[in-house]
Amino acid sequence: MDMYVKRTLTIILYFIALGFSVLLVVMGHRMGEYPGLFMQFGGIAGIVLVFYFYNRRYR
Repeated sequence: MDMYVKRTLTIILYFIALGFSVLLVVMGHRMGEYPGLFMQFGGIAGIVLVFYFYNRRYR
């Protein structure tokens, strides 16, 4: 697999993970109470991880 295809697939996976994390935050906000709060925490953790993995190559 050449570098262009690998980088493109990686970016697509980052966008999918980011979308799923944002979805967790929104769904958790609609639920309310503690289960919704924990869903929001999971979504925020996913967003932070996506940003970390995306930006670590630019150190």
